[in-house]
Amino acid sequence: MELLENRVVLKMPRHSPHDGTRQDITHWLFPHLPMGWDIRGQSAVVLPDSVPEPDIAFVRGDEATSHTRHPTPADVALVIAVADSSLVRDQQDKTRIEARAGIPLYWIVNLPERRVEVYSNPTGPTTVSQYQAFATCQSGDTLTLPLDSATVSVPSPTCSHDSPAHFCVRFRPPVR
Repeated sequence: MELLENRVVLKMPRHSPHDGTRQDITHWLFPHLPMGWDIRGQSAVVLPDSVPEPDIAFVRGDEATSHTRHPTPADVALVIAVADSSLVRDQQDKTRIEARAGIPLYWIVNLPERRVEVYSNPTGPTTVSQYQAFATCQSGDTLTLPLDSATVSVPSPTCSHDSPAHFCVRFRPPVR
């Protein structure tokens, strides 16, 4: 369960492609995190009216910080939702919630359609909170993550896996 817009809601069931993709993303990104940043997986982020547990969140701080408090919107650079059974909730409810909280960047790794949906430029708390910019990325496209100019590459959906249901994202560190 998680708290969304002041209501306790059941979390959607997770399937193997979801968990495997979330784990792949975390393993590929973690070694390249700049100092002062951490990756949290399926852990609480405290927003004004919600306490979601995103699949992946890029937050300011380190391992010690997570022992003393949950991150707030000011700490979060990016939230990533890996979506199969949760796709509609992630595209509608959670997009609105993240935008209202001012989370700068929200990615949905859309497993059924094998693409990454990139939401940016949140309105913040307004009557109709939303992200003002939206883009989709397919295999081979490059995404920019605002952590010391790192980039993320979205390669062929088959990557190193044979399952047609599998979608993966690989990290490529910035050229220095």
